[in-house]
Amino acid sequence: MSEQNHTSSGQENSLNKQSPPTRRGVINMMSAGAGLILGAQVTCSRESGLKLGESLSPALAETNPEQANKVSNPRVKLDLNVNDFIIHGERPLTYEAKRHTIGTSLITHEKHLYIPNNLPMPDRAITDQPDEWLLDVKGVKNSRTISIAGFKTLGLHTVTAVLQCSGNGRTFYTHSPSGSQWATGAAGCVVWSGIKLIDVVKYLGGLKGEPKYVTGTGGDPLPNKVEPAAVVVERSIPIEKGLKDAMLAWEMNGDAISLEHGGPLRLIVPGYFGCNQIKYIKRLAFTAEQTQSKIQKAGYRFRPIGEKGSPHYPSMWSMPVKSWLTNEDQMFGDQQVLRGVAMGGERSVERVEVSVNGGKSWKNASLVGPDLGRFAWRLFQITVNFPQGKHKLMSRAYDDQGKVQAKKRQENERGYGHSGWLDHALDIEVYPKEMRGNTIIKSVDFITKPNTKHKEKLKLSTLAQRGKEVYLKETMPECGICHALEDAQSKGAIGPKLDKLKPSLKQIKNAVSKGLGAMPPQKQLNEQQLNALAQYIFEVTK
Repeated sequence: MSEQNHTSSGQENSLNKQSPPTRRGVINMMSAGAGLILGAQVTCSRESGLKLGESLSPALAETNPEQANKVSNPRVKLDLNVNDFIIHGERPLTYEAKRHTIGTSLITHEKHLYIPNNLPMPDRAITDQPDEWLLDVKGVKNSRTISIAGFKTLGLHTVTAVLQCSGNGRTFYTHSPSGSQWATGAAGCVVWSGIKLIDVVKYLGGLKGEPKYVTGTGGDPLPNKVEPAAVVVERSIPIEKGLKDAMLAWEMNGDAISLEHGGPLRLIVPGYFGCNQIKYIKRLAFTAEQTQSKIQKAGYRFRPIGEKGSPHYPSMWSMPVKSWLTNEDQMFGDQQVLRGVAMGGERSVERVEVSVNGGKSWKNASLVGPDLGRFAWRLFQITVNFPQGKHKLMSRAYDDQGKVQAKKRQENERGYGHSGWLDHALDIEVYPKEMRGNTIIKSVDFITKPNTKHKEKLKLSTLAQRGKEVYLKETMPECGICHALEDAQSKGAIGPKLDKLKPSLKQIKNAVSKGLGAMPPQKQLNEQQLNALAQYIFEVTK
């Protein structure tokens, strides 16, 4: 597979080129209280396997995939401690694990794993009987719809891999890129169990023709009055990568995948960013071209600041080498054990270095625990003595090909693929050990908070009054179909609640004019309409 390199301060970060390539035992749980909090236990089928032409079961054979994969908008049901997360939004659900809550085990427990979403989640009922979930497979010689129960008769594959959002580290960019302002916590390392795509292809008679891509379509609910291609979660990856490494997973960390993390069935592409790991996958196709969905054609493209997304720019596929420290920012006593995580994307981590003086000098850290494969991250540690006061700590990783983690971020419009060790530095303060256990005030960790106070009737400016008209009548679709806004009495559940988000004027204008995630750009609005709309939302939410 070809790659395109981007450089910054002499350091390399690789992201895949857009040009298509040519075709050609379960781990014991290691996290405390291993296993998911929610989800039915998956049991393997004892059938010897399915033959082409046989029915999966009378009930499943007569089930329409669109009826089986029904969707709506549920609430979170995981046993999570919200104090362990930075909450970026609730509609759609967007939780980031705080730096120090990731844990000290190789495997990330679900209660510490970040939750990203482009759209509201499907109805929770789809995970009640996960074995009945149906996947429509196209682009093979014997296309058909197969249930999870059917897949379980074909084989078993497990892989331990890093799951990381392509926007992890976005908050460090200075040009205020749109999207969730992830710091370090939009990542985790989990064990997936399921079946490899190559085994599915073999069972269905092989590929039809010479497709260049694997395209997965999620079962996310789509809003009315919106062109499906503008919002559908559908991504394409190179066929070579798909057949070599990709899998369909029905278990995560030994339990059925919860709805929050893409259950009952998720496409897993080890070494690739999370946007390619399609949740509640309902359709898998082997295609000659990439999907025309906005999320593929224009979204998740590594492009210069100010440029619009297009297929000319690299897609967010392979992850670069990266590491960061996971200690708390307050320490007590002279001797401390610094710890962190390091990943190599599609390559193994060779070693990690730590600096305790702002990058002036480096020392080798020790890798901790077993090596769970090139797609998993490695834990590292180093013991250091600190004087009291403030210190800036960094880490940098090397992969098995000698590529070193970049020093600086690579500037790009959406704040994607950030692996620079300079921004990921940890600022700590060391106190006397006698102060351990005392209460020390920390900064507020919530990005958004519910506004429980009753708002008085606002007196809008003339520009904002015009903007309210734009909000209610002049966008396509109307803003209120997707967004909740108290002043406009809109109750949309697709996008975030604007009263809680409290966006700036710049953020509003960027999102409306350029589009954001599932939100299409409002190209029909002129500058006066755009300014008025932004002023209205800003005034009623500030």
